[in-house]
Formats: sequence, structure tokens, C-alpha cells
Amino acid sequence: MLLQFSDSSNMSSWKFACKILVLHTIYSYCAGQSLNRNGAENPYSHFDKLDQDGRYMLDWIVNWEQRRITFNVTVQTLGYVLLGVTSRDTNDTLADVVIGGVTSGGETYFTDRHRLGNNGVPVVDSRQNWDLHSARENGTHTFLSFSRAFDTCDEQDHVINEYDTSLLIWAYGETDNLSELRNSNEGHYPVYLLDPNVTPKALKRSTFHTGAPTASELEALNLKVWTITTRTKLPADHTHYHCTMHQAPRLGRQHHIVGMNTRLESVQAIKHTHHLLLYRCTPPSNTSSAEFFGPHVNSSGQQCYFLSRPISAIPTQYCTEIKYGWAIGQRITFMPDDAGLPMGDSLDEYYNLQIHYDNPDQLNDIEYDIHIDIFYTEQLRPNQMGLITVGHHIPGSPSLLIPPNSPDHRIFGHCGSECTESILPPEGINVAAFVQHTHYSGRKIKVSHFRGNQELPWLANDNNFNATFQETRLLRRPINIRRGDRLMTSCEMDNTWINGTVVGGFSTRQEMCLVYLYYYNQLQDYSLCRSEIVSQQYMRQYLGVNNITWDNEQLDYAATSPAHLAGQTMTSISDNLVNWTPQLRNELQQDHQFLPQVNACSRSPFSSIGGGQVEGSQAVGSEITVEVSYPTGMVEYVPPSQDNCRNWDSGFGRNRGHGTGWSSKGRWKLKH
Repeated sequence: MLLQFSDSSNMSSWKFACKILVLHTIYSYCAGQSLNRNGAENPYSHFDKLDQDGRYMLDWIVNWEQRRITFNVTVQTLGYVLLGVTSRDTNDTLADVVIGGVTSGGETYFTDRHRLGNNGVPVVDSRQNWDLHSARENGTHTFLSFSRAFDTCDEQDHVINEYDTSLLIWAYGETDNLSELRNSNEGHYPVYLLDPNVTPKALKRSTFHTGAPTASELEALNLKVWTITTRTKLPADHTHYHCTMHQAPRLGRQHHIVGMNTRLESVQAIKHTHHLLLYRCTPPSNTSSAEFFGPHVNSSGQQCYFLSRPISAIPTQYCTEIKYGWAIGQRITFMPDDAGLPMGDSLDEYYNLQIHYDNPDQLNDIEYDIHIDIFYTEQLRPNQMGLITVGHHIPGSPSLLIPPNSPDHRIFGHCGSECTESILPPEGINVAAFVQHTHYSGRKIKVSHFRGNQELPWLANDNNFNATFQETRLLRRPINIRRGDRLMTSCEMDNTWINGTVVGGFSTRQEMCLVYLYYYNQLQDYSLCRSEIVSQQYMRQYLGVNNITWDNEQLDYAATSPAHLAGQTMTSISDNLVNWTPQLRNELQQDHQFLPQVNACSRSPFSSIGGGQVEGSQAVGSEITVEVSYPTGMVEYVPPSQDNCRNWDSGFGRNRGHGTGWSSKGRWKLKH
């Protein structure tokens, strides 16, 4: 179970922890680790509070030259302190932990241990691979500093690599008696330990304390903030997509968006907000933005982006340029110092905010605020950023079809060479950051990159993907995508939790397989490159269906022929009428991987690969549609091993050697 936050706070513990963090910052500065050679903040120096109350504070510094991480923990206790790292919160997953502290007599203790899941007291490892540097108490808190290698070559330890999500385990006791472990204060915290993070430290501290930065903090960083606040009362539907129109500040000239944050300040907001997208709007020709979008700014908004919907009173179909994507678990995000998303090109700019609300119990009394902070600067950066979506088409049913009780079914989406040849500039684009997105069945996500007959280093390859932690991830250095390259997004799904079929769709009980790529330099006419299987033979073979239509009430495609299946959804047909034998499951998996798909690259999120434009939509820019297949005859990418130990492929060792061979010297600089 993931950590559940309480509403309480402890101001005194927070102030003490802040003092400790300041001391850590000074110490790290003296060691040349918190600041880089240019005096900017080190993007590999991180800190987080692991619990809601700030009783357990962690900072860590990544040393890519030595391939080690140094952890500093400050915990409000005079008892033992536990910190661990694992891949998933399951009872059969090995957790790599350390336990340390200072006894009442002043004696230090510290041991490297392991356990399966949450079962009992961790067992001491046969090899001690975590090194303690210091330990002390001050009367209220315990401080420990320790380090370990990315890969210790020990099967009792967890391998940390730059691709996978790590799940931190934290706990502490009121005394040094380890028998209290079963009743201790504990929780889990997902994190990408090795990723760079260029969010200004002062702003991150503000999000911990007050949720929003102060005017003086913004002024010191030469930043301004546009805060969008929207309040929605949810209908008693399990899934609701809601759109509202917002006017941006009138800037008079171009500025750059450099950071974003979504603030969910209530239990209801945290529970029911799944994801959101912020789109920039462009009016029809010979129409002003103020006249066309302005009247809708004070509207309470309405349901949006469902297929076959009535034509919207809000002209959302003219809002197609994604500026910001947030999903469950994401924290404050800042872009690299040399790139920003353009804002303020025209005097009057309008944005459509689309929010996916999740209401599985279909409650009718849910109403709350959401706040989105858009940080921008008048100091333009060298590169204009854009955002493009790659992966499987939405809603994608029945191409995206996962039989009941499938623990590891894979879905594929393509951005083929014909699309990249047509839409990319001669110099290509440089991907600097990305967001991986599925719903609750997603377990792994990979973005493969091909050039000619060669597979290049992966853009993403998260074998521990956590669908409740969809962070914006900065790459250690940008990856160049050239004309003629192809990208393939693959998602491994586990729907054993749902007791039924999962199809592509908008609900969290349905699925998506997408990756949002932040890149530069910005494309003007394209923001999507996705694919799906479009084949009547495929539908007949697996579902016995000839033709389908979208059912907006059931949020699924329904059969229109043959007559005896008319009105039944893809989900109900699969659940009730298909005998999913092992052979049929295997055939479906093979077809999902190798059947030709239709790849569309376009600007409009309303485009429908299988059936033309969606009702009420307006195409913006041209659309390219081509057939694409799984790449064959490729020289497979094999990541070089970065450690002096065997490159095994089982258990904890399955991810050994995930290093890409890129330079360990970071390219990031922070300038605001």
C-alpha cells in the first residue's frame, strides 16, 4: 500500500528539519557538491520530505563519477531509523534496507539488511555494502549520513539505474528496540533517484511548507507566476473529463514558461484528480481570440473530449497545442535552463484546461478547487520547447484489448519513419524531458528509438513503472530525433486487479499507453504521433464483430453488426462471449506486436484514425496517415555495463547494465 497522508502538521519539526537542511546545504557547498562550477545549483543534489508532517526528511547527492549516492536523513525520533529501496510494494519483492541510530549511551549502530516485502524484521546481509559516514542525535532528532554504489554486485541489494522507478521505504521507532518494527511509523515514497532536477530549491521548499512560493522568492529568481484556479462539482459518473477556458496574462511580447506545478490542497482533490492537460487555443482565421474565446472564460465549463459528443458550447476543438501535462503523483517541474515553452506571442492568449476526474464510487457531493501554477520569465531562453505525444491511439479500443486476468500483456504504439521524415525539421528535434502515462494496469513503459537498421539507446525504459507516480523526467542530456527515425512505445499491462477485460479508453479502469515528450525546437503543426490496429479481420477473429460505433454513455465502442451482438460493448463481449484460451491469448499478443498499424501524425487531439474526424472537431494543421509495422531486422541495442560485476538477468539483477554509456558529466546549468 502506498503512503496515505494525514492532514496534520508539525511546525516545530518542520522548522528544525529546515535548519538541518540548511546545514546540509552549507556542508555540501563546501564539499563542492550542491553547486556546480558555475555557481548554479547541482541538479543531482535532491531533497524531499518522505512523510506529510516533515518528521522524516531526506536529501541525497548523486555522484556520477564514482557511481555512488550519499543519503542524509533527519528524523524526529531518538529511536532507530530505517531507509530502504525496492522496486515495488509487494510481498514477494526483495527490499534493500539499512537500519541505524544512536543508543541512549551514545553508541552508534548501522546495518545493511534485506527482507521480502513488509514481512518481519529485515535480515542482516552477508555483505555490508552501505557505508555509514556519521550519526548523531540532538535531543529531539536523529541524523544519519551514509552512501552506497548504484550497483553493489550483491544479490541481497537493490540495483539502482537511471531508467527505473525506485520505491523508498522509510520507518522510524520511538526507541532503539528493533522489535518495534512491526508497529513503527513507516511509509513508501516513489522517486527517480538518479534523474537531474533543476527546480529551484527555494521553490521546492515553498511547496513543502505553504504550497505556493512567495513574491520575494519569485522576484529573486526573476520569475512570475500565472495561477489558474478551477472549481468543479463532479457528476455521479465514474469518469468525467471537464474543460474550462482561461485567459493568460496580457504580456505584450513573448515570454517563456519554465516551470509548472499542480496544487491539490484537499483530500478530495488528491483522491479524485487523475490527470490534466493545458492547451493553448488558436481562433479561426479572421477572428480575434478575445471575441472567439473571451465569452467562455467565466463559464463553469463542461464535459469534453469524449467521442461522438454534442458540439461543445466551449470551442475546445480550437485548442490543440499542449503546454503542460500533469498526472497523478507528479511534483513541481522545471525545464532545463536552455529551453522554455513560448507564451505571450499574442496580446490575448487563451488556454483550455482539461481535467480527468476519477469518481469510481459515483458520489454526487464532490466539489473542490485545483490550482495550477505556471512559472514564466521575460528572459527568453535559446530554445523554444514544444510537446508531442507518442504511443497508442486514444481511445484505441479494440486495438488496445487486454484479456481478463492478464499479468503481463504488452501494447505497442508507433511513430514511424514516414511521419518523422515529414514533420521534423532538417536538424530534427531534441527531447529534453518526458512524462509516461497509463492508467492503473500499467506496469512497464519503454520508448525504443530506431535509426536505419540500428536500435539506439532507449528514451525511456521503466520496468518498475508506478501508475500513481507519473513524474516529469528530465534526461541527463537531450536525445536527438532525426528525420526518418522511428519511435516505438510499448506498455506492459497487468489487469489481474480488475477481474475482467481492459480496453483502451478514458476511464482509469480502461487503459492508455502514451509518453509526452518535451522537446526543442518547437514544431508548428504537429503534436501527436500515434497508431492503432485498424482491421475488420482482427475484430472478427477475437470478438466476432464486424462494425463498431462509440457509445458515449458506456465510454466504450459497441458493436453494430452482426445483429446478435448489436449494442454490446467490446468489454462485455470479451468478458462474456470469448473463451480466452492460452493459445488465443498468445495469438492476440503476437498480433498486437506484429500486425500492421495505422500511424497518424497530426495536431488535433480529435483525429480518429479509423473513422475520420470526430463530430464537432476542427482540424488544425495537416494530418499524415501511413501504415507501420513492428521493426524487424534491427540490430538490437544492448546497454553497456557500467559496473565491475556480472550482467545477470534475473531477480534484482534483471536491470543490471542499464547504463547507457553516456557521459557522467551533467550538462545542466540553472539560470533564471
